Amino acid sequence: MKKESKKTEKISYYNSGKEITLGAWYSPDLVEQLWAWYKEAEFNEITLFPTNEETAEYLSEGLAFCKKYGINAHLYMDNKDTSFGKPWSEILKGYETVVTGFDVCDEPLGDKRYSSMTGRPDIDDLKFGVDFLLKNYPDKQFTVTLWPNYACADQVSMGEGKGYEDYVKKYCEEILAPLPQGVKRWIGTDFYPYYTNRFDGKLLNNLELLQYYAKRYGADLYLYVQVMDSKTLNWRYPNEKELSLQYYVALAYGVKNIQVFCYQEPKELLRGEFGYKDGKAMIIDGYTPRYDENGVLLPRVYERTQSYFDVQQLNRNLKKLSEAYMDFEWQGVLNVRGDLRWDRDDFSSLAHTLSAYDGVGRCRAEENLIVGCFKDGKGNDGYMLTNYSDPTDFKDSFVEIEFTGKTTAIVYRKDECYTVELDDGKYTVTLCGGEGVFVIPQ
Repeated sequence: MKKESKKTEKISYYNSGKEITLGAWYSPDLVEQLWAWYKEAEFNEITLFPTNEETAEYLSEGLAFCKKYGINAHLYMDNKDTSFGKPWSEILKGYETVVTGFDVCDEPLGDKRYSSMTGRPDIDDLKFGVDFLLKNYPDKQFTVTLWPNYACADQVSMGEGKGYEDYVKKYCEEILAPLPQGVKRWIGTDFYPYYTNRFDGKLLNNLELLQYYAKRYGADLYLYVQVMDSKTLNWRYPNEKELSLQYYVALAYGVKNIQVFCYQEPKELLRGEFGYKDGKAMIIDGYTPRYDENGVLLPRVYERTQSYFDVQQLNRNLKKLSEAYMDFEWQGVLNVRGDLRWDRDDFSSLAHTLSAYDGVGRCRAEENLIVGCFKDGKGNDGYMLTNYSDPTDFKDSFVEIEFTGKTTAIVYRKDECYTVELDDGKYTVTLCGGEGVFVIPQ
């Protein structure tokens, strides 16, 4: 008979005082309700990007909303020392504490000599933007969002005989390695796995490769996740479990910054790539004309979609989890093939999976399981258990994992924290498809 570990009491043992960074790409229109909703969704950072209104005034008013609602602003600088003809110092005036960082560039080329894409900077060009920030804003963080591993050779543009890992390695060697000691280092990408007819399991390969280099170069990892659909790109609209899987897989790989694409689709994408009629994100846009049954034009309104409320709950879960998770450092991942079914194999191509981890004995699960292994500053181990059942049908999975010599465990599940009793060191739980739980044996 399957028995889950018995809860004993709710507790608040950890208190890191730090939060996982939770944000979104594409800041919304200058409609106050959209910014209030953004805060209510438990986001604590926004990439302020003047897309819906391409003006300096948009940046100024967007910063004012950030200040009012207590949202950290991460400015998209496009590798330039000015924006709309204004120096960044003028744009930041009065908002110095609101702006916590800059996104130097989105998806740079590896070496533009090997690409037909014109006007896009390559990794060597980024030294201009990075040096500008180090000189003028040394206290601000910066990011450079790399291409994902499914990018084509023209996008990665690394020349004959070189590929995606060379691209990541070049970024680390050219941009991260020369940074002065004490400067915050980030490495990250966007990865959108849910296509109309399939799930792209190379997400795991992308995360493990980036984390491998993050550890080598003293960086933290961030990831953009998919919350919208697109007819153009053949994406499907992620449901609650599909969103959950992206979040908890990211956590198992030590991600400390989760961004979503998109909060509100940008108007500029009407010019081709996506467009409002092509899909929907967390906010229905307010631009697309809508008519009643008599053909009368309806008022243009903004509405929250189901993904808004799904992301909101996941963010609440992570806000609670931050109490402990942010005190732990990622050590590696154990992958466990399910007893009942592991016909979908996204594990065998991974190059940096742990074969064992001190403190973990026998581990079994009905469905495929990812075990992220962590350690805090006092030597305590923590484990992010993520149900990686086939990400297209999401089966529940009974999990049993043995923690040698331990009698109890602190558990963070959803937005709760409690202790459980261990039976001969064994922790048992049934995880829904895509669900994750953080366990700290005692």
